Amino acid sequence: MKKITILFFCLSVFMILSAQNDWVKCGTGTEFSVALKSDGTLWSWGSNMNGQLGTGNTVNY
Repeated sequence: MKKITILFFCLSVFMILSAQNDWVKCGTGTEFSVALKSDGTLWSWGSNMNGQLGTGNTVNY
């Protein structure tokens, strides 16, 4: 069931991001996602309980 939830989340994120022309790639992990914009910036969001987002803390964003 957890794999189905993660797959659904990934597909949802991809559909949202692909609607914007400036998103180049996106990916997801356990309770976090990342996306690359055409301007070279990397965006990340999610639970961040283990510092997955690379912000230097464990605050959820």
